[in-house]
Amino acid sequence: MERKGKGWNLCLQTLDGILSHDGEVHTPALAPRRKKSFADLQTEMAAKVGNPDTELVPMTLEGCVVRMADTVAYIGRDIEDAIRLGLIRRSDLPAPSVAVLGDTNGTIVFNLTTDIIRNSHGRDFVAFSSEVSEALKGLKRFNLERIYLNPRMKPHSALIRNCSNTFSTAFWRTWKSSGGTR
Repeated sequence: MERKGKGWNLCLQTLDGILSHDGEVHTPALAPRRKKSFADLQTEMAAKVGNPDTELVPMTLEGCVVRMADTVAYIGRDIEDAIRLGLIRRSDLPAPSVAVLGDTNGTIVFNLTTDIIRNSHGRDFVAFSSEVSEALKGLKRFNLERIYLNPRMKPHSALIRNCSNTFSTAFWRTWKSSGGTR
């Protein structure tokens, strides 16, 4: 514990990574916005509190990897969970996406991760190939229509959204009121 438990003592890049890590993003490539300042961080926090859908771009490659890792981690996992819950069958998955990414969580994670490495190594951005990006977009559309907007999931959506927004808002207000030291 830094400062005898009275503060986090986190650098700008870490705080920016935390703020920018706000869910799945679908973009073929994500390049860091390196020239951010603490003032920019404050502005982005206020924007996020005012509109939780505000999209932020991390200032480091590590932050970009984390943003894209959400999609890699959840796209296939949500499919496996939906199959277990009886919301979909594996045979329902869109054939063009399955042809590129596979139809199991492990295969999807492997193919997405491998593609990111191939298209990002040694570059100042994190990227999917166009083929994988399109397949992923199709799989995300499928998940939205068949899983996330499934009428059997609808009764819980508002509660989940409210819990997430309440937690995020409370966290950032506490951090801001402490002068950015807690």
